[in-house]
Formats: sequence, C-alpha cells, structure tokens
Amino acid sequence: MVAICSDSSIKGNQPVYSPISLRGTDCKINSQVSLAGLTSFRVGGPAEWYVAPRSIADLQASFAWADTEGMPVTLLGAGSNLLVSDGGLPGLVVATRYLKQVSFNEQTGQVTAGAGESIPRLAWLAAKRGWRGLEWAVGIPGTVGGAVVMNAGAHGGCTAGILVNARLLSPGGKVEILSPQDLGYRYRTSVLQGGDRLVTEATFQLQPGFDRAMSWRKRILISASAGQLNLTTCLAAARYSAIPGRRRRAG
Repeated sequence: MVAICSDSSIKGNQPVYSPISLRGTDCKINSQVSLAGLTSFRVGGPAEWYVAPRSIADLQASFAWADTEGMPVTLLGAGSNLLVSDGGLPGLVVATRYLKQVSFNEQTGQVTAGAGESIPRLAWLAAKRGWRGLEWAVGIPGTVGGAVVMNAGAHGGCTAGILVNARLLSPGGKVEILSPQDLGYRYRTSVLQGGDRLVTEATFQLQPGFDRAMSWRKRILISASAGQLNLTTCLAAARYSAIPGRRRRAG
C-alpha cells in the first residue's frame, strides 16, 4: 500500500488524506472528492480517490498507481450519463476533463480532439470553420471519448461514419491506434464498452469549404432542437453506475 501522509481530516465519516504526488509528473491524486459537481445531475457521493490528468504521462502514472494499489478504476468523462450513489465510488476515479486539445488540419480536412473535449462544442468549432460532418453532434451531451466508445450519433449521423482513428491507453501503459474496423462498431456500441482501455484522443474526417453563413447554421440549430434540448431530463433514467469493483465508463 502507498505511504500516505498521516495528516488527515474526517469528511462524511471517511478520512480525507493529503494529496499524493505521482512521481515524474505534476499530477496529484486526491481523496474523498465529491463527484456531485462533476455529473449532469449534480448528485452523488465522493470518489475514494480522484485524479484529473492533463497529459498521457499523467494518465499512465495514474493507471500504474491504481494497478500497484490493486484499486478498481472508474473512467469519468462529462458525467452526462452517470448517477452516483450517495455512498460514492470506491477506488480511483480518472477524469478526462482536462484532455481537451483540438487541432484542425486544413490540408486533410481532419480534426483531432482530446477525449475530454465536449462533442457538441467540437461540432460548433467545426461549424464556425465551415466544416461539415459533425452537425448531428450538437445536441449530444458528453465527450469525444464517450462518443468513440458508444458510437454516439443522431439524425442519421454517427461517430463510426466520420472516425479516422482513435488513440487508446491500456491500464498497463500500452498505447494503441485503432481504426473504426478495429473498434467493431455497431448501433451505439463498440468493442471498448465494458473494457479497460481509455480513449485519449480521436481523429475525425470532416468536409471543409462550406459556406459559414446562416444556411449552414440553420442546419445545425435544427439538429440541436430536434427533441434534445432538455438533455439532463432525457438522460435521467438512462444509466446507473456499474457494480463497484469493476472498471466503468461515464460520458
């Protein structure tokens, strides 16, 4: 077991320990962090341990720490499909909220985005450039990572239709780059669901060169308003957190 600083306080009958610094990184793991503010429902208890990596090195160090400690890992994106028990989540919660880098390649028409980037925000960034292909995503809550894992889609479009490849990290630290074929996409699912690999970034093929004027913006607004504006309410019965002790994904 890791040597934890003896300084602690009590929060909800649980000890709150000093942050643990991961060697070789600027990343810190904190104990008893409330997850209520990190989910769309704003309810739920704390993570036993919580980390929000800002780089692949941080992610690898976080996974290595959890593996050494024999802890279950929960992967947390936007938290848009997660209901957390008041008792919280055991083990280490790894949040992708800071993995938000976005890069547009004007030559190829491809955009690469970090797993923590909001998929509707990415759609709007593409719209502002006059790039088509993501307009179906403006009304979908969640992140790029979650969209890749579940093959998110709406209004005739889906992740599988525009994904070039996804970069993944396994708990052992191995980095893989997988194509849509490798991911075994079917309707709203992929081979990643129920697994222990984390999507760190994804590259999508879009269609640049379209007019940025109102005609295009009308299309994206129509897509956004087609029954998906009250996102929190429509997801209220969607999913519950998985059985403690297993690796889980959210958002």
